[in-house]
Amino acid sequence: MPSGLVLITGAGGYIGFAVLCETLRKGYYVRVAVRSTAKGDAIASAPFLETLGLKQDQITFVTIPDFTAPHAFDEAARDCKHIIHVASPLPTALDAVTDNNEEIFVGTAKKGTLAILKAARAAGTVERVVITTSYTAMRTLDAMFGPDSADVVTAAESRIPDVPGPYPVDMVAYPASKIAALNASEAWMNEHGEEIGFDLVSIAPSFVLGRNEQAQKPDDLLTSTTLLLLNMLLGLHNPSPLPSAVAHIDD
Repeated sequence: MPSGLVLITGAGGYIGFAVLCETLRKGYYVRVAVRSTAKGDAIASAPFLETLGLKQDQITFVTIPDFTAPHAFDEAARDCKHIIHVASPLPTALDAVTDNNEEIFVGTAKKGTLAILKAARAAGTVERVVITTSYTAMRTLDAMFGPDSADVVTAAESRIPDVPGPYPVDMVAYPASKIAALNASEAWMNEHGEEIGFDLVSIAPSFVLGRNEQAQKPDDLLTSTTLLLLNMLLGLHNPSPLPSAVAHIDD
């Protein structure tokens, strides 16, 4: 039986909820970091959790209003064996233009990731941190959608330099945030590697498809992010084909 406490962020999202359910299904005790009690209540009341046969207190919640604040996760990470960091800002509409999207996306993703790593070091009990990055942190948009995209090879060690703002739309700010967070986490690990005592695993999915266990009615599937993906799949915004690398929620 698995033992130890796992801290998970982003459990209210599509990927994060699937990660939460799988972690609980494996028998781990989970502490979920949420930005508000309302978000915690929404996760706790999800009917699908009832199908997992959870043990008493197998899932608990900690409210952290600002994931980017100094020492934001220090208390949440206390006594944890593993940390899974999924939380990251997502664009909400294909053509949305957000004021100050450099700070909202890049600043939030980078600061939140570094706060997780610092909390893991401070806890002294963490053995592994898993961070959900993105395929866009390893392959440029031109390499994915450009005319020569089929000739571009992406490997595990592929990286993209930070992309400075300002960004014309949030769909450009989003990959910039994943690039910055991945680069910052690896730089931090290289700087502090001898003093931390835990492993860092960065997982880089592309488009993620599959069942949404939080959805209770058809309208629940029609989120702005889902519509954005459908729009791209249908080629209504960009006629270039999507990259063939698509992950499934159960992978």
